[in-house]
Amino acid sequence: MGARSLVVVLVHLVGFSWLITKNALPSFALTIGKRGCQTECGNVSIPFPFGIGSTNNKCFLDDWFEIVCDNSTSSPTAYLKRTNLQVLNISLKNYHDLSSRNAIQFRNPITFWNCTHKETREALNLTGSPFLFSASENMFTAVSCNVRALMSSSSLDEVEVSAGCKSKCSTTNHLLKNCLDGVNCCQTTIPSYGIKTFSTTFQHETDKTCKYAFVVDQEWFISKFNNTKLDSFRDMDYVPATLEWSLNRYSKHQIYGTNLSALQLTRLLLNNSIRCLGDSSISSVNQTAALSVQGCYCKDGFEGNPYLLDGCQDINECQIYPHACHMHGAGTCVNTIGSYKCRKSKVKTGLIGRSLATYFIMCMEENRLFDIIDPQILKEGKNEQMLEVANLAKRCLNLNGRYRPTMKEVATELEAIQKSIKTVSDQQNFEEVESLRTEIAEAWNVSNTIGSNPSTSIDIASLFD
Repeated sequence: MGARSLVVVLVHLVGFSWLITKNALPSFALTIGKRGCQTECGNVSIPFPFGIGSTNNKCFLDDWFEIVCDNSTSSPTAYLKRTNLQVLNISLKNYHDLSSRNAIQFRNPITFWNCTHKETREALNLTGSPFLFSASENMFTAVSCNVRALMSSSSLDEVEVSAGCKSKCSTTNHLLKNCLDGVNCCQTTIPSYGIKTFSTTFQHETDKTCKYAFVVDQEWFISKFNNTKLDSFRDMDYVPATLEWSLNRYSKHQIYGTNLSALQLTRLLLNNSIRCLGDSSISSVNQTAALSVQGCYCKDGFEGNPYLLDGCQDINECQIYPHACHMHGAGTCVNTIGSYKCRKSKVKTGLIGRSLATYFIMCMEENRLFDIIDPQILKEGKNEQMLEVANLAKRCLNLNGRYRPTMKEVATELEAIQKSIKTVSDQQNFEEVESLRTEIAEAWNVSNTIGSNPSTSIDIASLFD
């Protein structure tokens, strides 16, 4: 989702984020897979370069990206065919957000030692694949009293690297908070050398108690097991972990097809909706087609799958935010490819265009936030929530990616705002809101300076729920 699209969503939600699911924005049938190919398996969406189908249909880029959907149970399950990994989620990197990743979340086996009715599973080996363990999303975790666990792995350069941790003991059935205190549980980061395979060993001391260790997605770990007893792990065989995937071994012709017609290239040039990061520069898809691809993205004003020739589709800002041109008699909103314009009703000079993101920031800096908020939201919303969500929207537009929140952080902050909302009278009248506008405008300057730092959050929804 581009910055403009994100602002549209956040501004539209100002003041009543508790109605996210009820007052949903217009839905768009985005194409995420090749035509004629299955794009869903249970609750998992399958975007190209992944795919379900035959090789002849070219539903997937190559056999590393082939997905098999097991329909033998009431809940269909997606697997990477070549590695037999159960897939929980597939995400595409947003190159406007430097913290996002091309990633797969999968079920990673737990390594047990001396545990009754628990088998030892072979360590995952991704050598030669486009996948590697995410050093930013995962943590190496060991659970038991006085456990010392070591992680030995091979990097892309075939150099052995190691990580490890040691826990302390507690005689009580210790509750897990974040595992950072080292009591009956310990954690450490995994090496950032492009880990594709690893093995876990335990250095046994005097006790012979059950011990187990695993690489786990840190956000899931915290959200799922906050204030949960450590014994819960013993009942599990797998935990979610995250792999990053890259297309740097593939050319643009391999990704988009070797027979790009003149019509298709012309369409790309007209829309100019896809950009790809190449070896040394950013280039259009139709240029230097043999250049290997580090990653592609949909430009501002478009959304969808950038790895499909027609995958990035225009966002209709006028439909998503119908009041974009109503301020100060700006006229009628007219959607354009990748943007929108306002048609003046009494002026014959044609269309006057304005970036929605730029307009939003300008209104905030001029203390005119309430001029762009829907009147119904002003009536039903609460002042604090309006300011909080607007500040969040502004942070999402920061040109420095280090200070922009991730989509997970946005979702978490909106959830926190939702929980903080108290009962509001359905009959709150517009005059009361009007009387508060001066006070809010004065408070805005203070609020605007507070909301500039990124926040750390966790994924609220458990993948196993």
